[in-house]
Parts: sequence; structure tokens; C-alpha cells
Amino acid sequence: MHACHPHRRRLPPWGLVALAWAGLSALPPAAAQAPACQALPRGTKSLVATCTLPAGTARPWRFRAHFEGSHDDSEVTIDSAVLDGRPLACADGSKTASRFEDGDVTLDCGFTAPAGAAARRLVVTLSLHHLQLDRTELQAD
Repeated sequence: MHACHPHRRRLPPWGLVALAWAGLSALPPAAAQAPACQALPRGTKSLVATCTLPAGTARPWRFRAHFEGSHDDSEVTIDSAVLDGRPLACADGSKTASRFEDGDVTLDCGFTAPAGAAARRLVVTLSLHHLQLDRTELQAD
């Protein structure tokens, strides 16, 4: 028993491993396998987000870019989306632009990636004015 807390017992090392494994296995499959995205500034008014899609069957995906600090003169637009070097059209219902909204803003681009035996690369170019990128993400729809 621990000297400071006599009512608590210490877990043996294998107990910690079991707890960690149980926590990871409780994650939903999408969270455990979410594709990685990285966004880098390109000058002062644009950025490029690059995401890696896993190999697999054709399926719908949704790219999202979350922004903070939008106000009455803020603008942000998805200028282009390219999958493996080929232009990609965002699906109907995608929000690809925002002008003059206050607060947090999220743009998204839905698309269907064709089946592929190898990982695929999505590159999204965005232009922005007077707001800050919080994060980008790619999730299976």
C-alpha cells in the first residue's frame, strides 16, 4: 500500500498494460483509424492541407477544416481538392466557402475515393482572410 494513500493499492505493471489496452480497444473503429492530415501555410493568405487515405474499397469521405476567430470581414474558401494528382469535385451539400460569419467556422468537402491497393493522397488548398486555422481532419462518411 502507498504511504500517502493507505486505502489505494498500486497496480502491478501488467495491470497498467491491461488498462491501456482496454482503453484503446474501447475506441470506435473510425477514431482508431482516422487518416492523418497536415496543414501548412502557403504565404500569408492560403494554406495546403495534405491527408493520407488508407488503401481499400471505394467509400465516401469528408474533409473538414475548422477555423477560429471569424468575424465581419473574414473569408475562407476551399480553392481546390486533388486526389492522387487528379482534380476532385466536392459533393453537393459541401460547405466550401464562408464570408463574414462570426465565431467558429467549419468548411467541408465530401467526396468518394475510388478503390485503391495503395494509400492515396488528398491535397486541399484553401484561401483565408482574417481567421485562424484550428485543425483539419478527414473522416469516412
